Amino acid sequence: MKIRNGFVSNSSSSSFIVLAKEELTKEKLLELFKVPEDSPIISIVEDIAKTMMSGIKEVSPEEFINDYGLEDGEDYEPYSSLLKKAKEKNMKIYDGCFSSEGEGAEMMLCYASINIETDDLIMHGEGGY
Repeated sequence: MKIRNGFVSNSSSSSFIVLAKEELTKEKLLELFKVPEDSPIISIVEDIAKTMMSGIKEVSPEEFINDYGLEDGEDYEPYSSLLKKAKEKNMKIYDGCFSSEGEGAEMMLCYASINIETDDLIMHGEGGY
């Protein structure tokens, strides 16, 4: 029997995908969230947008196919549908990740399910556990 001495982590992470017709910016996210600037929760929403932008990168369709195991041609939902929509609507693909070891908004977002779709932007995240 082995006994481990020291710190053991029980962290979680979750990925999220954003498809956007234009370059994704913090301002675009704030616009999407539709929270007035004089709202008492605007600082929280700004923290969420900042956190999302800090953990996101644009990827090519080929990278997306490879990263999500779509290269064998099998349907892997919802990622197969997201790739199809990105190609049909000529949208940029952004891939991001949240960690439960992050602070504030990141920790909260790690466990949140995200599903937003507009004509110009699609956001999907299944949340960690």
